[in-house]
Amino acid sequence: VTDINIVKRQGAFAPFTTSGVLSVNGMLASSYVNMQGGESDKIIIGGVEIFSMQSLAQMFEAPHRLACAVNFGLCERESYNKDGVSTWVVAGHTGANWLLKQNSFVMAAVLAPVATVFFAISAIEYILQNVVVSMMIMASVYFASRKMKTAA
Repeated sequence: VTDINIVKRQGAFAPFTTSGVLSVNGMLASSYVNMQGGESDKIIIGGVEIFSMQSLAQMFEAPHRLACAVNFGLCERESYNKDGVSTWVVAGHTGANWLLKQNSFVMAAVLAPVATVFFAISAIEYILQNVVVSMMIMASVYFASRKMKTAA
């Protein structure tokens, strides 16, 4: 830290972190929002709490984080709207707003495959960022292939 200033601005500013968690003066907060409102932090479809908004937003950000990890220049040149929100986030927010206005059947029909794809990308991100997990997977594949060769 080289300088600390107090800055007041009007509008929405979204301080996204890799984990989606912020710690300010010892207080933990999420950098994501609850888009359905209410007391629950879960997405609710047909009265059933499915999973947390934090998890959904974290999965949605996985391709963005992976792209930045592979080529940080992409994130350095990222554009923001007049309210200070990343265009990547605005696209997801717009899609989520549309989805939340749909009936339960449409919500489930759209969310299931979309969440599956983003979960898969999140899993790839997790594996690539965790050396121990990557090594365990490679060792499992190696030993499984040896076992198959021995059995043949």
